[in-house]
Amino acid sequence: QNILVDAMPLTLPVAMAHPPIVSFIKGEDNSRSIAAASIIAKVTRDRLMTNLSSSFPRYNFAGHKAYATPSHCATVRTHPATFIHRSLFTQTARTIKEKKL
Repeated sequence: QNILVDAMPLTLPVAMAHPPIVSFIKGEDNSRSIAAASIIAKVTRDRLMTNLSSSFPRYNFAGHKAYATPSHCATVRTHPATFIHRSLFTQTARTIKEKKL
């Protein structure tokens, strides 16, 4: 058996590197296990964001699941980030200019 990883190489200490680690570009296209894990991760994340929405109502996590929607980026620009927000996302969201429709 191998440890399958989608796109990004995974480095473990030598003592933990058994079984072998195999990294795939477009892993979801090449491995049913990676595709299934991706679905489980997304559903779990979406549920977590829905549950956190009541704790941070101004961010409306239930509505956009913390993806970089225009409304979420606008809120990040005008309010402090939460512990949920990754610092790189916060920096990016604060520099994105709103597109005029």
